Amino acid sequence: MTAHNGRVPSRSMAEHIRDTGEELILCDDQHTLLRVTGPTRLLGAALAGVHVLPSGALIAAGIITRRLVIDSGGACRASGYIRAVPQVARDGFLDMTGHLDPARWPRAEIEGIILIAVGTRYRQHVVTPEGTLSPAEPSAPAPVGEDAMRFRILHSGPALVLAGPADPADIGHV
Repeated sequence: MTAHNGRVPSRSMAEHIRDTGEELILCDDQHTLLRVTGPTRLLGAALAGVHVLPSGALIAAGIITRRLVIDSGGACRASGYIRAVPQVARDGFLDMTGHLDPARWPRAEIEGIILIAVGTRYRQHVVTPEGTLSPAEPSAPAPVGEDAMRFRILHSGPALVLAGPADPADIGHV
């Protein structure tokens, strides 16, 4: 279902990994690149990054720091903190409702589908219902609901170019 760097989990790792039969739940921090090939839920941190392969489906409530690569046919729904620059292939999908804070994200056209919800933080800003970025309050952000309106990121960079609102049918990928 899901491989963790091609290794079989050790006994201590297995205590923090649950296989429900439908998805793999990772409760602890991952120190090696996490390769997602099936339904997976990340609750800890992926310190070396994540690679979502075709047919992989990741729900990330934790932290992704170094890299986030989503191949064609892969999908990620992220409600946690993403420090990595997302690389989403043409038929890949990322739905962002947490905090997207890439260190350096050069201005470029986005190949795949990256949706960002109203109320989601991007660096020191928050996405507004008008599809613009507004300075974020320094207090803790309010959680973004599953039914929040989303905008598609067309161009990356210091100032995102957003389009939308997105078609609700695009949101159901994961």
